[in-house]
Amino acid sequence: MKAIYLSSFALITMALLPFPLHADNSGKDLELFSATSWRFNAGKEFKPGGGGSFTLEKEEGMDIGVLKFDFTSGGAYVGGRTNVNLEKGNYSELRFQAKSDTAQKLSIRFIDDTKQWHQFKLKYSKAGEWELFRIELNNVKHKHFGGANDGVIHYPIKMIEFLVSNSQDVYEGDVKFSNVKLLE
Repeated sequence: MKAIYLSSFALITMALLPFPLHADNSGKDLELFSATSWRFNAGKEFKPGGGGSFTLEKEEGMDIGVLKFDFTSGGAYVGGRTNVNLEKGNYSELRFQAKSDTAQKLSIRFIDDTKQWHQFKLKYSKAGEWELFRIELNNVKHKHFGGANDGVIHYPIKMIEFLVSNSQDVYEGDVKFSNVKLLE
């Protein structure tokens, strides 16, 4: 009798588990990690800046961006950025996934047509697993500076940057990013 309950529990649990995040085919895939030119940002305005790199790789058949960080000599953040041309569409949300061995303080930045920076702070908490992040593109409250400095995204978006902040807990490591999509 106990075996029947355990088997039933296992089947129900498996049925309720979500499909792997990389199986999500909805939305417009921006394909940012397949043959796109990326630049590393050491955050040098916070002397002496952080160390690291941004590279494109493949993992489990997915194109990924890998942001390596090294804060052993200081710095407040590091990032990887690329130019884009994202016209306004019927999109209300940008989604992406991140994965790291430890919890991290992440951000994503957009630069709009007025050269205004839009920065969204995020907390990665699923150590060793892919975690899905959702950025609301309409009626959002976020940090913004430069350009029009009004908090409104003025399309087209010209650049996207993924950032890792110096958490004072983990000084070296990497964060992987994948599946950047726009959804209606």
